[in-house]
Amino acid sequence: MPTLYFKGKVLPETVQISFTDIPKPKWVWEEEGITFDFVIRITNSNVEVECKLDRYQDSYMEEIYRRAFDLARACVNVAAFATGLGVTVFFNQFIKPDGTVTALVFTNPNLVPECTAFKMPGGWPTSPRILPGLVSIRTAKSQRVPHSLP
Repeated sequence: MPTLYFKGKVLPETVQISFTDIPKPKWVWEEEGITFDFVIRITNSNVEVECKLDRYQDSYMEEIYRRAFDLARACVNVAAFATGLGVTVFFNQFIKPDGTVTALVFTNPNLVPECTAFKMPGGWPTSPRILPGLVSIRTAKSQRVPHSLP
């Protein structure tokens, strides 16, 4: 049974959150007929989501990431609610079943030609009034945060 991992942190790093008794959810991806078994570990704000599945292909990564992120975020949200802290979770590493470690950096090259107000590196919008619009455009075009609305 292939096993993969997502690793990350609870942010801000100054907050320390740990859980010892997180349930071990199971999820069935009906379209592909694959069962996922998840184990979520959060210790001193280090987050690890282990996922065992029936079979693995690189093309499954987006769906696995979505489920792993949702589960980790739900756990961190429980801690946020219980403590009143403003925290979030961030994955920065993906470990494939063969042990290959990959940094998680999501890109959307389609945004580059859309940006005509300035160019990176070093550029900056000439007017601060443009900033809220840029956030909305980036969010609408990226959709890399699972279940976010534009």
